[in-house]
This record gives sequence, structure tokens and C-alpha cells, in this order.
Amino acid sequence: MPAANRTASLRQRHFRTLEAVGNGSRTLAKIGVFAGLAGAASGAVLRDLAEAGLAACVVNDIDGRDEEAWQLTDAGRATLDGARAMPSVAGKRGRGGKLEVGCLAPFFGSNRMLAPEVGRLLRGCTWVGVPFVGSFAEVPLIEARTIVCNDLHCHLMNLAKVAADPLLGPALRFRLRKTPFADLELRQAQSHCRELELAMVDGGWDGEPNLDWAVDYFIAAWTSRNGLAGTKGEFKAPLSVRWDAQGGDSVRRFRNAAAGLVAWADVLQRCTLLCMDALEFLERCKDLPLTGIYCDPPFLGAGDAYKHRFGEHEHARLAQKLVGFRFATVVARLYETDDVGRLYPEGKWAYNRFKGRKQTNRDAPEVLLSRNAKEQT
Repeated sequence: MPAANRTASLRQRHFRTLEAVGNGSRTLAKIGVFAGLAGAASGAVLRDLAEAGLAACVVNDIDGRDEEAWQLTDAGRATLDGARAMPSVAGKRGRGGKLEVGCLAPFFGSNRMLAPEVGRLLRGCTWVGVPFVGSFAEVPLIEARTIVCNDLHCHLMNLAKVAADPLLGPALRFRLRKTPFADLELRQAQSHCRELELAMVDGGWDGEPNLDWAVDYFIAAWTSRNGLAGTKGEFKAPLSVRWDAQGGDSVRRFRNAAAGLVAWADVLQRCTLLCMDALEFLERCKDLPLTGIYCDPPFLGAGDAYKHRFGEHEHARLAQKLVGFRFATVVARLYETDDVGRLYPEGKWAYNRFKGRKQTNRDAPEVLLSRNAKEQT
């Protein structure tokens, strides 16, 4: 289809969906039926309309149960009434382009600097498993058809599931846009996350995405001090307040991160999202050609700050498991230390050395280890 015809077709789909919202077909399913679109397609179109400010997702209390529904904004109503032209809103999510915010959550030890190298080393793989996904910084740079992302940090994985959901994702962004950058909001969000964490000790998490929880975790991660997400003290940190003219602005960082969820929705919808033990995850990965494994475990020593500790015994088991992959491409990110040299001897592993940075901004000798990678040097 020529580009001009494709653009006209997309605009028509957006207008039909806008009519559906204005017609009172306000749930995702009803909107899809009225507009003649499947559920996933209508969800994508609604995200475009929400970003253009033409529609918004609201949460209503129906007999004690939350129900998400869509409604027109003033701009959307003016568009339907003919007082405003239908804008071109297709493709505003920036598929395939550079993300404005390089991580889903500002995790301790996030790998935004070396993420392109991870993608390069995994090039050619059609299936990639990521047992320690952390900040998700590397995921947009992985070109595989199938990406299975895992992390034991349930707060993070719930946020990812909600952000990827065609109905819950826009509701998450809508609520974050209305959230003030304030210490009271942060304390309430942290309190809720701590309560849920205690409850999970007894009953675990059933894996169902929870909007309220995602909102609170996002606030806890992005309005407190940068780089504390994933650590033992992530729900105790104060509001990040800038008291001088040096550096960036904490409020802008939070607003940019919330707006960036639009692009992250496209990334996350390519992924399978799991919350399980990383070593158990690796036991299920098949040792086959075109398969890739990317491991970014908590570093020995420095990783003790993480909520889910990964000690010397676990690192020894991890190294033993990874060296057993004979056909799959394996990439691992670590600090280069004597222990790492012993667990991952050169000859069995290709060493790609880089000058990374610690949380203190001091240089750190990082290494990307690889086996069976076409692009390894």
C-alpha cells in the first residue's frame, strides 16, 4: 500500500475509534466492536488518541470493583463536532526509534551505557532469555523475535505488565500525569509497596497486573533518589529535591519518565514477562542455535545492596550453568575481578572490556563476557 494511502487508512481508524468513544462504547471491547477493530488493534489506537490528548482512560467504581473506561477530552469532543481538524496521530509511539528514557525503572547498577554492546553480541538470535532484567535498559536493543524477560523483583515486573497492557497502560500514564511531585505522595506510595511486600512473603503474587501497585511503585522509583530502585532501601529514600543550580531537575526526570511509558509500551509488548528465580529460569532455557542468554546478575560484593541478594554460591552455580551452553549465544555483564576471572576463564569466554562507572561516578572495570556470539571480539 502506498504511504499516502496507508496514512489515510490509519487516520480513518483513529477517527472511527474516536467516534466509538463518543458514542458511549467506552470499554475496550465495545470500542473495538463499534470501530471494527480487534482488541489489540483498538488498544493501540486508543494509546495514540490518549497521547494526542483526544481521549483518556478513567477508572470507575462499579459496585466495589474497579472498571476501566474511555472518554473524550475537550479536544476530542471538538474534533468530533468538527470544530477542530483530526490531527495525524499515527505512529506517535516511536516504534523502533530511540527511547527518550533509557530504562523502565532507575535500578541500582543500570546498564544504559553498555546496552548497545549487549544488542550487538546477541545479533542473529531469534530467541533471547534475560533472567535478571533489572532496569530493562538492554531490552530495546535486542532484535530477537522472542524475548523472555524475568526478574525476582515483583514490583518491577508488575509495573512492566501494567505498562504493556493496552488498557491499563494508558490508565497508568493518565494517573501519573495527575500526580504531584511531593513528599506526601512518595511516602504514601512507599507505604503501599511495603505493605504489598509483606503480604507477598505469606501468599506470593498471582501474576495479575495491578494498576494501583504500578502507580505507587513508579512514584517510589522515580521521585526518590536516582539509582535506589531494586535495593534494600528503595522504599525508605526521601524525595529527590534539587537545592542548587547544578545538574538536572528531579521533577522533569519524573515527568519525562512518565511520558516515556508510551514508547516503553511498544517495547514491552514484544516481551514475555516472568517473575521467578533466575537459576530456575536458566534450567528451562534450551541449548540450541539462534538462542541467546543475557545475564546481568548482582555483581559480587557491590551486588549485596540489592533486595534479592546473589552471593558467591549462587555466582558459582551461575557460571557452571552458563559454561554448559554449547550452541546458544551467552552474554554476561560483570565487574572484572579475580573471582570473575576464576569463574569465567579466558579461552572459554571472550572478554569485552569497558570502563564503566559505579554509583559514586568513579570508574569501574566492567566486562561483557560472551560465548558463541557471532559479533564477539
